[in-house]
Amino acid sequence: MQQIESFLFNVIQANYKMPKQFLRWWLLVVLTIIGAVVANYFNMIEFVWDNDFTKISFVIAAIFTLTSAVIGYKMLETSRGSAFISYEKEWLASEHLLSLGLLGTVIGMLYTFLGAFENLDISNTDAAQQVIAAIAAGLGSAFTTTMVALIASMLLKTQLVIAEEDS
Repeated sequence: MQQIESFLFNVIQANYKMPKQFLRWWLLVVLTIIGAVVANYFNMIEFVWDNDFTKISFVIAAIFTLTSAVIGYKMLETSRGSAFISYEKEWLASEHLLSLGLLGTVIGMLYTFLGAFENLDISNTDAAQQVIAAIAAGLGSAFTTTMVALIASMLLKTQLVIAEEDS
């Protein structure tokens, strides 16, 4: 397998003059796009939209996309002979993705515990069902933003490790 990878990298480099480092980054980006298409096919994006009432997950996805593009641009500039480019701001963005996920978790938990038990009447089954639905909505939002933030941060940090490794 390593021989095939090495052969493909050599062919692509010879034809397009792209460094291995950039090609590894590009492979990760393409696999991420394929993962997003598969997630969309299985209605996971709609699931996130429905379950994250804060919509922080989509802010996380937007920051991830923009930061990925910046990383790719910086890698191309470095391969063209530009001076060393720092990735400190991109590392900061990857940490902020986790912070946004935590913020979504906190908002979801606050929604769960502050709003759900406000009108609780144990003797009324309809009211109890509404409380359970509110708890599910809050926890769904909390866990959804956490999941999106963890995935985006891991993928972004992997891109940054690839970008900073020595060729």
